[in-house]
This record gives sequence, structure tokens and C-alpha cells, in this order.
Amino acid sequence: MMPRQNGQMEWEYEEELEGEYEEELEGEFEEELEGEFEGEEFLGTIARGIGSILGESEEEFEEEYEFEEEYEMEGEFEGEYEGEEFFRRIGRFVRRAAPVLRRVARVAAPIVGTAVGGPLGGILGRAATAALGEGEYEGEYESEYEGEYETEYELEAPPTTQQEALAEFMAAVASRAQTEAEAEAMIGAAVVTTLSAADRARIYNVLANLNRGAAALTLLLRRHRSTRPAIRIVPSIVRSTGRTLARHAATGRPVTPRVAGQVMAATTRRLLGSPRRTAAAMRRNVRGTRAAARLRRQSVRRAVRPARRQPPVRG
Repeated sequence: MMPRQNGQMEWEYEEELEGEYEEELEGEFEEELEGEFEGEEFLGTIARGIGSILGESEEEFEEEYEFEEEYEMEGEFEGEYEGEEFFRRIGRFVRRAAPVLRRVARVAAPIVGTAVGGPLGGILGRAATAALGEGEYEGEYESEYEGEYETEYELEAPPTTQQEALAEFMAAVASRAQTEAEAEAMIGAAVVTTLSAADRARIYNVLANLNRGAAALTLLLRRHRSTRPAIRIVPSIVRSTGRTLARHAATGRPVTPRVAGQVMAATTRRLLGSPRRTAAAMRRNVRGTRAAARLRRQSVRRAVRPARRQPPVRG
């Protein structure tokens, strides 16, 4: 029982560290959540704004950079970190970064909702995430929110298809991208790839909206080194959102940008705001990245394998 109690205490400390900047973060973007959201200017503005706020606490997380630097090593894709120690490092990173990730989750949820569903989507997303925080779950989407990823075990289950593994690989690349353009491009590809063909068909009309929300979240997370590794959980957020919306569509109800914004906002808060879920999604990402890298190496070996020499034809 003692290990369980110690582990629980490590995670429970996040409640005490829910930073003093939360109201400041939310207020910083009030005008943006009520304004126009067209073009790159919107995403750039929110990224700069949250970057300036989180910059005040970046020094608190120097130790997390060791984890990020390990991810930058090519050895990750060669299976160098197959042991449990590497996965324990993920847990340590998430625990140390928990205060910042919780602040980002709180402000990112309505921003993602706005990027996906417009101003009203952001307002509804904020209401949905408020219910999430209080554990009340009142409203139309109660059953959907409680479905897909109820446990960390389910969340970190390895990808079941090559497409899902490739999406995790793309997110890993995005987390280490040198430019915002590269990060957005990789996440944009991951958004489409991580969804099943059936889910894409059901929610085709809001795929571009989900892409926009994923781009906004990626820009927020990449502003500081202390939060960049969390870009790896974006495919899990998108996949959970997509499945929820697909179930919504299967009942005959329309999937509008407003609905998509509300669902993605709540999913962002639910995953990014929970250190346990964040760690589980990052472990899934590592497993998917390794699987995609193995497939890539196999393809390369097949491509360069010399053709078998044919015996000479005798006349």
C-alpha cells in the first residue's frame, strides 16, 4: 500500500500548485475570444500572449529540459529507451511541469474552442470545461465525455494501425520542430492521419476546424521549452474529439463547428489538465513513434535491397 500512497501524493500536489496566473491567463485573451479569428494573425497573437505570461515562470522548469533533449536524440527512434526507466522519466517530466500544463490547459481550452467553433464555440467550450473542473458533467454531451478515455490504461494503449502510429510520429517531429510553420504542418498532417476513415467520413465538414484547433494548441505549447514535449499528446486530443463527434453524428445529430469547438475544448482540458492522462498519452506517443520508425526502416531496407540476379538465358 505504501507505493500506492506515495504515488498518489506525488500526483495530488498538483492541486496545491494550480498557479497564481490562471485568472491572468484567462483575462489576457478576453478580447480575442470575442473578436475576429481569421488568418494567421489570430494564432500568432495568442501564442505571443501566452508566451509572455508563461515566460515569468520558465526558470522553474530548467530540469525538464533534460527530458526534451533526450527526445531530440536519434536514439529514441532506434529503440534506445525501451526500458521502464525512460517511461519513468516521462512521469517525472509531467509532474514537474504540472503547474504550467494546468495553467495552459485552463486558458487553452476556450482558445481551442474559439479556433474550432468561433466565438460562441469558445464560450460553450469554457462552460463545458468549467463543468469538467467541478465534476458536474451536466448537459447534452455527458455520455460522450465519459466514454473513450476513462482510464490512463486505455489512453496509453499502443496505436492499432499504421496510420495512428504515423500520426504519433508526426507529433513527435512537431514537438522538436525548429519553426512554427514546420510544427503546424506536421500537426496538420497528424490530425487527418490519426482519425479513422469512418470517423473522417462522419465529421468531414469540421476536419478543417479541428485542424485549426490543433494548430492553435500546438502554437501555445511550443512557445516554451518546458511545454513543447506536451505537443506529443495532440493526436490523442484530436482522436478523442473525433470519436466523440463521430458518435454524435451516428445518432443523426448535426456536427457543427460550434459543437466541434465545445467537444475539443473539453477534451483539451480533460487531457492536458491531468498529469496522469498527459503522461499516459505521451507514453502512447513514444510507442507509436517507435512503431512508425520501425516501419520506415523496414521500407528503406526493402527499397535498397538488390534485385535478384536472373540466370543467363541459354540460346
